[in-house]
Amino acid sequence: MELSEETSRGLKFLGEETMPKAAFEAFLPLAFDLTLREAGEDGFAAPAFSSVDPASLKQALAALITLILEGAKLNVDGEELSSSLDDCGVPGDRCKAIAKLYNDRRESTRGLLGRTGFSLPHVVGAEWRLDFLVKSKHLDHINRPTFFVGFKTENPDGTTQLIDFTCDREQLQDLVTKLEDATKQVTRTVSKR
Repeated sequence: MELSEETSRGLKFLGEETMPKAAFEAFLPLAFDLTLREAGEDGFAAPAFSSVDPASLKQALAALITLILEGAKLNVDGEELSSSLDDCGVPGDRCKAIAKLYNDRRESTRGLLGRTGFSLPHVVGAEWRLDFLVKSKHLDHINRPTFFVGFKTENPDGTTQLIDFTCDREQLQDLVTKLEDATKQVTRTVSKR
């Protein structure tokens, strides 16, 4: 997994010389709880962190949260995460502890990323119906077709929604033309890769 220089530098603060064992044992679950929004930063006021430089602690926290989120985004396992930590100079026992907790909370983290991401609904179905408007209250003969179109969409959270509209022949033809143009553009874009 590719990490920025700043993240690698922050992960080095998880070493034994800058973070004592008691501080690390309190730090690790707190970092995951913060990532999952299950705790606040007030946990860092605990006595276990009194011997740790606050700036180093914040940099280590930012780096570990970055690693957790990046790992969850790429859906890597704890072993690959441990390898990245080892490359940054984090001691083996701490790599294993982080990897174990990461594996335990990976699905929760991926769920959080799914809920916080920007994603538009996508069309999963379409229906249409043609009706003829024969006459109205003001005119005896109209003879104009009206199309009832419905798109079934699926939201990122899995819920579905029906979007209905009516249009005349010209409006429907314009919609079909625009969709055909979009399809051609997507085909061109994909074929260039």
